[in-house]
Formats: sequence, C-alpha cells, structure tokens
Amino acid sequence: MNKRYLEIREILRAKTGENLSQTYGKCFNIKLSDAAVIIPFIWIEDQFNVLFTKRTNFVGNHRNQISFPGGVREKDDHLPLNTAMREFEEEVGYTINQSEIVGALEPEHAVTGYCIYPYVGILDGMKEFSLNRAEVDKILTIPLKWLTAPGRFTVRPYARPGYDAHPVVFFDEYEGEVIWGITASILLKFFSLIKK
Repeated sequence: MNKRYLEIREILRAKTGENLSQTYGKCFNIKLSDAAVIIPFIWIEDQFNVLFTKRTNFVGNHRNQISFPGGVREKDDHLPLNTAMREFEEEVGYTINQSEIVGALEPEHAVTGYCIYPYVGILDGMKEFSLNRAEVDKILTIPLKWLTAPGRFTVRPYARPGYDAHPVVFFDEYEGEVIWGITASILLKFFSLIKK
C-alpha cells in the first residue's frame, strides 16, 4: 500500500480519533434532530479526494445541494456512528467497514434544525458505488489539494426564505457544483483541526 496514503491516514487518526466513541446527547437543544455524516477521503491517482453526494430534488431537506453521505438518526441507532454507517450504505450502496472510520469531529448545529455528528472515513480507492436514486443524484470527488488551496472559499450573508441573513461559507465552483452551508462549515472545521 502507498506509503504516503498510510502516513496521511495515521495523521487523520491521530487528529480526530479521540471522538470516535462519542455518543448522542452532545447537542443540548432538544429542538434539534440528531444526524450523522461521513467525510469520505478516497485515495485516487496518488492523492486524497473528498467524496460528496449531490442530493436529489425528491428529498425533504437540502434539495439539490452538495453534501456528505449521511442522514437522520433512526430509533435503532444507538450511536452517531451507527447512523453514519447505515446512511452511507443506504445512499451510496457501499458497506463501509468500521476500520475505515478513523475519527470524528465535534457535532455541528445546522440552521435547518439538525445536530450533525461528522465522522472521518478513509477508503483506499474508488469503490463500486450503487446510488440510491431517490436521494442521490450523483457522486462528486474533489482533490483535497484543490479544497485546501488559498482563497478557495468566501463567507457572505445568506438568508433562507422567511429567515434573517447570517454568515455562510461558500467554496468556489468545481465542475459546475458549489459546496456551501453546513457541509462547507464542517470542511473548514476539519481543515482547521488537522492544521493544529
């Protein structure tokens, strides 16, 4: 296996591994719905890429947006990791192994009413994904080098219909798509963590 791949995997594990066993209950606002996602890093052509999904127009929230694979907690999900792994398989048709999950971030509050628990996943190559077409329009992989380039994002006011404007992160367009909102915020939080 590629030496650089193994080095980066261990760096990510060291930076994010302490939250891997986190439980639900870190969000004290009872009005928020629990959810979990996986930030999937995939080794493609000697570099890491981040995998995103584009949501369809049929889903209830965040329609047509670029997001991480994941979703809302179900009653049998005892841990956020259970939710993240289950939703990953439901959305992209790949059963991610727990050994491929190297860490987790602290939960993020989304203005759309969710408490999101992000996990960090590492895949050693592109897999045979089978998309849930009711939820996922397509997969998008973006090189980590592109995402972390200087000046790649901006923060500007954004207001949902019926709500006041608040600062929102927008990345530059990549292959016709824009990462923004809570997904962009989670990315920046992750980048900040691994730079420490």
